[in-house]
Amino acid sequence: MKSFEEKVIDVSEKLNNILDDCECSPKEKDITLAFFEKLKHYFQSLYDFEGRVRDMENNEKILRSNFEKYQSTIISEIYSFEKKIRSNIIKKRVRELFRSAVGEYIFESPITKRAFEKPRGYPGDYLIFEMFYNDSYAPEGTGYFLDKWILDHPLPKGAIYRKNKLKEMLSQIIEGNKNKLKILNIGCGPSRDLRELISENMDMGNVYITCLDQDDEALKFSEDEVNKIQRHNNISFIKHDIISICLNRKTKQLDKQNVIYSLGVADYFMKTTLENFIRYCFDLLEPKGKLIIPLCSSHEPELYIPLRWFCEWDFYSHDANEIRDFVEKEIGIEKVKVIWEKSQPIFFVIIEK
Repeated sequence: MKSFEEKVIDVSEKLNNILDDCECSPKEKDITLAFFEKLKHYFQSLYDFEGRVRDMENNEKILRSNFEKYQSTIISEIYSFEKKIRSNIIKKRVRELFRSAVGEYIFESPITKRAFEKPRGYPGDYLIFEMFYNDSYAPEGTGYFLDKWILDHPLPKGAIYRKNKLKEMLSQIIEGNKNKLKILNIGCGPSRDLRELISENMDMGNVYITCLDQDDEALKFSEDEVNKIQRHNNISFIKHDIISICLNRKTKQLDKQNVIYSLGVADYFMKTTLENFIRYCFDLLEPKGKLIIPLCSSHEPELYIPLRWFCEWDFYSHDANEIRDFVEKEIGIEKVKVIWEKSQPIFFVIIEK
């Protein structure tokens, strides 16, 4: 096994190759080399931390506090670096180098490993969110401390808030309805919100729910988990490519719906695709129907750095006011409101037909 010094030399040589390949300006080269000194300190911190964890040098409280400081420091340095470097190619290559250097430590975290490897072919699959919801973490080592840090991060906590807030909205709609109610969940993932609603023994006899996802494994998981709680003839699971819905509205004929919602899917849409998605869903609503779309807020861009640098997981965050204006003025929908608790990284766009 290579010593820490040998690993640093290898990484340094690779960095010089990247800078030569990218033909960056002298200023960008200086910025990147200065940033590399910060990365070396982080590498050293993880290398030393691994030894302390292995030797049980400190108690867990001290170790967690130390680890949180390492994470906070490196994220601030990365944020500063990204603002100074315009080339996306350089940033991507340096991210790859970063992961190659610290991968033996960060991929001890099951959350980070799965998020980076994307075994279902896309970021943020259903099991990642089950890990968030279940507070799942590695049993020991650096992976334990990284998973604990991840689970305390505002984005996973925001995903839990999003699920709970959406469940609260659905509960109010279902409780206030006495007629047949048709609900469509686009990109259902593990259907955790639905499973929890059923577990609360809510009267859903007149509620007909369609769960749509492009991942057949997620659909099977969802159906199996729902049936463990209570077998429902009113719940159907349909496999369909979500992007094709946005691009070709006639691809899949679905019944008109009273409520349509989607957890997390729209975060991956650029503006044109988001517009097509909203138009498709709006057309599919019954009169007085509601479309509920939670979106990640752009008000704290530093929050998204760990996703890019640890997992190569990226999506589009949005400004809440700009999205409301976009829906009202560019798409031409009048009844739209935004719900945003500003302590949360996620806001809800609610559109009524």
